[in-house]
Amino acid sequence: MHNNNSNSTILGILDRVSLGTRITVYFDSAFRTGKYQGIQNGNVVITTSAGINVYIPLRKVEAVTF
Repeated sequence: MHNNNSNSTILGILDRVSLGTRITVYFDSAFRTGKYQGIQNGNVVITTSAGINVYIPLRKVEAVTF
């Protein structure tokens, strides 16, 4: 379970990432890699290499690498 403090830490990191940057988002013992599209309705949005938008709830994000 993630608290607001870890959510704000992840959000703080993502605030410094430029849109279109290739990132990997780790969540629920899984990960997705794609181009960062921003935060929308509490979700981290990335576009995969297949052109599919993936919406990952910010509250589930454990780590982000880029």
